Amino acid sequence: MRFLPTSITLFTLSSQSLFVIASESPFAISVFSTTVYASRYNASDTIEILKYPTTKAFQDYYKSAVLNFGGHVDDQHNMHREEVIINSTLKPAIKAWEAQLGVEQLPFVHAFFISSVFDWRFRRLAANLVFPPYTPKLATKEGPAEQAAYAAYGFIECRNLGRRIEECNEDGPENLILTLEYEKEYLYIWIQVVDFELGICPLHRKSFIRELGESYRETLGPEAYDQIFRTVLNKVLGGMDARFYKREDVRAIIVAGEASVSASLNLAKLAQSVVGTDTAKIMTDIPFSEVAARGAAAWARETEVTPHRFLIEEGNFPSPHEHDEL
Repeated sequence: MRFLPTSITLFTLSSQSLFVIASESPFAISVFSTTVYASRYNASDTIEILKYPTTKAFQDYYKSAVLNFGGHVDDQHNMHREEVIINSTLKPAIKAWEAQLGVEQLPFVHAFFISSVFDWRFRRLAANLVFPPYTPKLATKEGPAEQAAYAAYGFIECRNLGRRIEECNEDGPENLILTLEYEKEYLYIWIQVVDFELGICPLHRKSFIRELGESYRETLGPEAYDQIFRTVLNKVLGGMDARFYKREDVRAIIVAGEASVSASLNLAKLAQSVVGTDTAKIMTDIPFSEVAARGAAAWARETEVTPHRFLIEEGNFPSPHEHDEL
């Protein structure tokens, strides 16, 4: 196979952005509709992101998953076919990255994320192809894209919430994150709760809307599209448990996905107007298409910082220490 050029994006936490191959942090791999990413914190404490295009076989399977989302899940998955599909994208990407990094084997892959449209069985199958099998001492993390997205902005560390540090604890005010997983083929709305004690943002509400993917905007027309989005988001927000949460608790709006930059920003602004508060900040520091990959790198580093949260007991199944919300 002829490998297409890969690319590297650097996010720096300081004024310098020196690219260094050697790294103290493991890699994360993230797979989305048209792009597969490898990301990690390198020795400069900079997030390094490598990209590679997904294959047509994977893109076709992805479109099928979108079309059939929410339908009956057949217990008898064709695991061999699914392995072939995911490997068709992973193997050439990994080989290209190894050549680019000048290594024989891509080192230390500790985290794996994939579009939230895929069910947990396909996600687990794909993760097991990435992680070394039957490695009880290896701390790993796998999950859907929305879990990677919220990790990109450091909410657990009280960043980007507009709160004082003394407010960021279990006795402080509630903090909600509105995540919009926005693709050409669908929109997935998530409301997550920042839990400082557990160090995660568990899900509170969600809604999958195929007809609000970016490609439908032209079909429906901008006015009709925007009105449908307002109606859906108002319903999601209105369904929050009023005993604990209110719209003023929404502190950040994230857009993550491969929809166009202009459409993503327009959707975020529309969401902000629907929330209707001055405290819901639109997060734009990271390119929308790379939010989940950056968050995945944060998870990969966390597996080294607090490995007891992620240790595998048998095969690649989470131990009792692992939270499903992670």
